[in-house]
Amino acid sequence: ATAEQTCSISNTPSLSFGYTGVSDSTGNFNVDIVCNSGLAWTTTIDGGSNASGEVRRASDGTNYLTYRLYQDSGMTQELAVTSGNTVTGTGSDTTQTVNVYAKVAMADNNPTPPAGAYSDTLNVTISW
Repeated sequence: ATAEQTCSISNTPSLSFGYTGVSDSTGNFNVDIVCNSGLAWTTTIDGGSNASGEVRRASDGTNYLTYRLYQDSGMTQELAVTSGNTVTGTGSDTTQTVNVYAKVAMADNNPTPPAGAYSDTLNVTISW
């Protein structure tokens, strides 16, 4: 018998911000990965539907709200759109959680976009 080496993402994460334009807003989501024990994996998060250069943007259809993703809670290791956007690990036959931290910064959104519902869709890819 031959055992196939596999990995999968076992959840569909989501994130909501309560950005008001008077202070930065932060949040986080988790990507749950299950891979065979010992199998090296890499995951990437794309730029979403509205990226501009190395930053992601949510849209209300006309306006944009810039946000950034990070791989650490101190928000110093940015997961940019095309560079530094990978997280790696080694499978353990159990769920491994990749924590992703997000920030809407006032400095990135000046002037503040109009109030409204902004959204974006990201694709998370796992390779092994």
